[in-house]
Amino acid sequence: MSGGPGTSHHYFHPHFQEATKFSEVIFYDLRGVGLSDYVSGKEGYSIDQAVEDLDALREKLGYEKWAVLGLSFGGVLTQLYALKYPERIAGMILLSSALPMSLDIGLGARQYDFLSEAERKRIGEIYSIAGQRVAPVHSDQVNPELQRKMLFNAFRNGDWKRRHIKRWTDEDIARYARYEFVHAKGYYQAMLQDYFEYDLKGLFKNCPIPTLIIEGKWDLAYGEQKAEMMFDQFQKAEREFWEDTGHLAFEDEPERFMKTLRKFLDKLPEVSNAQLQEWKNTFSPEDYRKPNQLQREFLRRR
Repeated sequence: MSGGPGTSHHYFHPHFQEATKFSEVIFYDLRGVGLSDYVSGKEGYSIDQAVEDLDALREKLGYEKWAVLGLSFGGVLTQLYALKYPERIAGMILLSSALPMSLDIGLGARQYDFLSEAERKRIGEIYSIAGQRVAPVHSDQVNPELQRKMLFNAFRNGDWKRRHIKRWTDEDIARYARYEFVHAKGYYQAMLQDYFEYDLKGLFKNCPIPTLIIEGKWDLAYGEQKAEMMFDQFQKAEREFWEDTGHLAFEDEPERFMKTLRKFLDKLPEVSNAQLQEWKNTFSPEDYRKPNQLQREFLRRR
C-alpha cells in the first residue's frame, strides 16, 4: 500500500514489475485515491474503512491469505490490518513505515537538511498562493491543475531532495506531479487526523506474523533514531538497515531490494491459528484506538 496519506500506487511503477517474476503483484489505490472510486461512505474516510476495504479486496480476489507491503503511511494501514485480521496475512513488509505510537523522543524530520537556502526560498515561492505558503500542497486549498504545476516546478528546483537520493528526470517529475497526489477533497485531512487516534506502542513485540522491515539511513522523512525505534517494536521481524537507501528502498537499491523481497516471500513459514489467536488475545481495539497525544504535540511544535 502506498503512503501519504493521499498518494497513489503509481510510484511503485516500474520497479515492482520485477517482482512479477516471482510473485503475483497487486497494485492498489485506497478508496478516495488515484484510480479508485471517491465514495467516502456515511462516516467519511478513515483508517478503519481502509482496513476493511483491503480485506474486502482480498476476499474478492479469492485469497485465503496474502502478503501485504506498506510504504510510509501505508505501513500504518498494514500494521492495523495485521492487528485486526492476523489470520488473513501470510506476511507483512514494512518499508520506511510510519510509527503510530506515543513517542519518547521526537521524530525530527531531516527533509530539509540538503536543501540550500536559495532552494528553500524558491520552493517556498512555488508553493505559495498570493504570497501565503500552502502546506501541504495537496490540501483542499489548491485546485488539481495548480497543484500539478507546483509539484513539477518545486521538484525541478530541488524539492526531490526531501525524499529521494537520486536526481529525477523531467519525465519522472512529470509523472509524479500528474499522478501521485490525486485524491478526493477532504481525504488528506480526514486520514491524517484519524492517524492521531492510534497508538500501537508495544503491540508487535511478540507478533508471530512473518515480518520484513527495511529502513534506510538516508530516509529524511524521519529523524536518525526512527529505525532503532521501529526495530524495537518488531523484535521478531527480519530487520534491515541499509546505508545507501532513503525513503524508497526499491528506487535506491532495486536489485538488493528485489533479492531481499524474493528471499522473504519464498520462505514464509506457516503460522498456526493458535499462535495468531494467542497473540491477538493480548490486546483489544481499546489498547490501540486511543489519542496519540505525544505525537500531536510534537507536530504542533514543528
